[in-house]
Amino acid sequence: MSDYTTVSLDTIAGGEAVRRFDAELEKVIANCLDPAMELKKARDIHLVVRFWPSEKDRTMVAYEILCYSKLAREASSSSTVHMSLEGGRAEAYEQNIKQPALPFPVDPKGKGKKVKLAQQEQS
Repeated sequence: MSDYTTVSLDTIAGGEAVRRFDAELEKVIANCLDPAMELKKARDIHLVVRFWPSEKDRTMVAYEILCYSKLAREASSSSTVHMSLEGGRAEAYEQNIKQPALPFPVDPKGKGKKVKLAQQEQS
């Protein structure tokens, strides 16, 4: 029996369990480093190896390898909206419709840039 390799985590399915674990670990690392993901949520890697002994010969066992991760989801984004009934229709706006727009002078050259107000230039 010295010609045979004993099954271990490193050798089962030709190293498939380790390869799959490493692939999921890369996903976990990327998820942990992503600033858009929830910070305090735990990330999990599940490596499952299932075995089924043969009914005819218990020395022969079928197996399968599963490996998957549970990652943190993208962090939520929140803000407020202002709602009103306009013409009998419900509408929502990001800006407060009761606050009039402030008049900012526009660049006379027509480039769409806003001109600094005199008070801002002095400070």
